[in-house]
Amino acid sequence: MGRSECEGNPGRLVRGALLAVIGLLVACATPAEPGVSWAARTAEAELARAHDAEAQGDRQQALELGRRAAQHAREAAALGTVGQALLLVGRVDSDLAPCLEALEIFEYDENLPGRVEAHGVCAQVLLGLGRPDDALAHAERGIALLDEAGLDRAERARRSAPLQHAAAASLRALGRHPEAPAHERQAELALSLLDDRQLPELRIAVQLGLGADERVRGWPTRSIERYGRALDLAQQRGDRASELEALTGLVMALTDLRRFADAVSYCERALELARETGDADSVQDLGRRGLQLLLELGGETRPAQRRSFEEALLARR
Repeated sequence: MGRSECEGNPGRLVRGALLAVIGLLVACATPAEPGVSWAARTAEAELARAHDAEAQGDRQQALELGRRAAQHAREAAALGTVGQALLLVGRVDSDLAPCLEALEIFEYDENLPGRVEAHGVCAQVLLGLGRPDDALAHAERGIALLDEAGLDRAERARRSAPLQHAAAASLRALGRHPEAPAHERQAELALSLLDDRQLPELRIAVQLGLGADERVRGWPTRSIERYGRALDLAQQRGDRASELEALTGLVMALTDLRRFADAVSYCERALELARETGDADSVQDLGRRGLQLLLELGGETRPAQRRSFEEALLARR
């Protein structure tokens, strides 16, 4: 027998058991049964509400609705909806097991678009778990399937963007920085084909990634442009973690250009935000950066700035 795409992953379900369950579901329910039709409609409605909750940042509601959608879809033997609900649960909960189960279901159902999307979510979750090598493998499998999936331009772009970004982020985490920009630019291109309201978190992440890439390649001015776009998007969305990352990136790029006074200004903004959000690691890092910048400025500093950065550096985690 051929190996499943999920085989070898520690979190995978046993394929034989899963296929047996799927077979039982299909045998026990058909779309002609009124009860099944109700369950299928209910699952689709709950899944739509779960996506809305996820978009609004209501993690608990998204998880509850996603799990209910998966259960009702199982009762209806609606395999596509089961897979989509499991992907949402895995993505929201940073749990690999539901994502791998969804991938197995899409394989069984010969659902190529579902497999493409599942690989993207698996890659995203694995990155969060600190497993960039496995994340890259899933991203590359998903990218390889895009041409076979028969997607229209918009659907291809919607599935391609997360895969390309995950590949870029994985390559950076693995120290393969020169390979990352090509994937990140492909992600940006895919996003440009979609409505501006789609995938807002990914749009921020892509600009942050491109900002980092430009800086590594020795182009701090371009890096500043990218981090500036990420900052605007993060502020519009109220994403304070990404706002902090963008501000910190601006501090580093401005430092590369020896624009120390501007760097101090952004460092103060970043430090204030880090304190507000309780990010102790960033507080200390920004305190250290701030003091280094003040040394570069020499006598152009104010005592209050120095005290603020010193307090940050000495802050307890």
